[in-house]
Amino acid sequence: RLKQTDANFRQVIGSSADGTIVVTKDGFISFANPAAGVLFGRTAQEMVGNLFGFPLGDGIELELLRDKGDKSTVEMRIVETKWESTPAYIATFRDITQRKQDLTSLQQSETRLRLLLEQMPCVLWTLDTGLRFTSFTGSGQPASENTPDQILGQNLAKYFNVDDPDFAPYVAHRRALQGAPSTYEMTWAGRTFYGRVEPLRDTDHRIVGIVGAAFDITERKEAEEHLRRLSHRLVEAQENERRRIARELHDQVGQSH
Repeated sequence: RLKQTDANFRQVIGSSADGTIVVTKDGFISFANPAAGVLFGRTAQEMVGNLFGFPLGDGIELELLRDKGDKSTVEMRIVETKWESTPAYIATFRDITQRKQDLTSLQQSETRLRLLLEQMPCVLWTLDTGLRFTSFTGSGQPASENTPDQILGQNLAKYFNVDDPDFAPYVAHRRALQGAPSTYEMTWAGRTFYGRVEPLRDTDHRIVGIVGAAFDITERKEAEEHLRRLSHRLVEAQENERRRIARELHDQVGQSH
């Protein structure tokens, strides 16, 4: 029964997708399954009898370089036990190369997104259904004593500190909670902002908050006002010219009679 149990154990290890080796107390490999051979770039038979050469430790990540120059990252797990009645370590290795690459790509994407959001000339935010800020970022935020981290958790009314319930941002956010996107313009801290808020929905399409963006349109509004004044002056100049021409024609007609 003991031999059968040992044979079954070896069969399970041998068919495992994770690499498994048995290392004696003096550091030599006494068993390796085929998956371990693939990870280390050698056959299981070639590994047996050789010094393991890596420090043993649970949860350690190892960088492996195969003969072809391929690199892989494996995570090692250690169990201290007996192997063939001799104290030994059973080390299992899981290839986490793809996971590490995916994690690195995700971190890079998150970094790029964070830098993009922080440098965008606008303000971006999200609120929960209680109108409390859950995120706040963007380089276009108005001058404030509060940092984005200090704003998190604040109620919308506390952030603006305006008592009027018909204040444009309040009205727009209430509409968004009811499912209707809304826009507004407002002057804040000496700047003019165009804001848009929409309901934030989960995968079940339930409204779980609000997402909003506000763009600083101060320069655009100033340019529009400057253009309006120029247009007004042009119309006045045209009207004055028409009146002057009309007077000259009237005088000429009068003199001809």
